[in-house]
Amino acid sequence: MSVVREFIRRIKERALGEEVAQALNPGQQVVKIVNEELVGILGGQTRELAFAKQPPTVIMLAGLQGAGKTTLAGKLAHHLRSKGHTPMLVACDLQRPNAVRQLQIGGERAGVPVHAPHPGVSSEAEVPTGDPVAVAREGVAAAREKLHDVVIIDTAKPTRSRR
Repeated sequence: MSVVREFIRRIKERALGEEVAQALNPGQQVVKIVNEELVGILGGQTRELAFAKQPPTVIMLAGLQGAGKTTLAGKLAHHLRSKGHTPMLVACDLQRPNAVRQLQIGGERAGVPVHAPHPGVSSEAEVPTGDPVAVAREGVAAAREKLHDVVIIDTAKPTRSRR
């Protein structure tokens, strides 16, 4: 049975059972069940980040557009800073309008620097011109030079090759 089918089956089974029927707020109980099942599928335990022996530790955020990578980058930087680390954000999403600016705002809120040598695009009509791979390399080098122990790279959705 696929993971998704098993996941849905377990949620239905729990949601239709006594667990929700007896709850003071059935809607919140269903949300709790879904959360518990997701945690179970994803391993059931919290794992700490493994940091590189030779800093900086590089964390590259990749995923679908709209998944929250840029927001997560700022929140992760804030969390790491609160734990005594010295993170730097690197703006490699040069495709999504104002993504670089959004990351800069997240960096300001987190109190961490942002490596953003290229402004990215400001509208859907604009064609991306920067090289995100070069920006990532420059960002890691800058972090190493400035003694940051963590680099968080905010990426864009993958694009099709234009051959």
